[in-house]
Amino acid sequence: MGVQIHAAVTTSRSPMLEKLAIPCVTIGDLEDFEQMAVGSDLLIANSYAGALSQRLNIPLYRQGIPIFDRLGHALSTKTAYQGTMQLLLDIGNLCFKY
Repeated sequence: MGVQIHAAVTTSRSPMLEKLAIPCVTIGDLEDFEQMAVGSDLLIANSYAGALSQRLNIPLYRQGIPIFDRLGHALSTKTAYQGTMQLLLDIGNLCFKY
């Protein structure tokens, strides 16, 4: 689909990080994420990245925990064919706004 990961930030170390198909994962916080996200087309993070998204004027796809600013998020399907299709449609609709 032509997606390239511009920046990846997590808060804790894990052996699983080395298995990801990206060159580098930064151990950090939202401040690190904000600095690294400049120039990105889309942010994927939890609800705490909402203000960051507005400051950078980059659409935010809410994923992870917590999602506290969207109704029914916990009821959405995130796996298998239906979940993948919904993910792609949600991101596509989100990008129409920008």
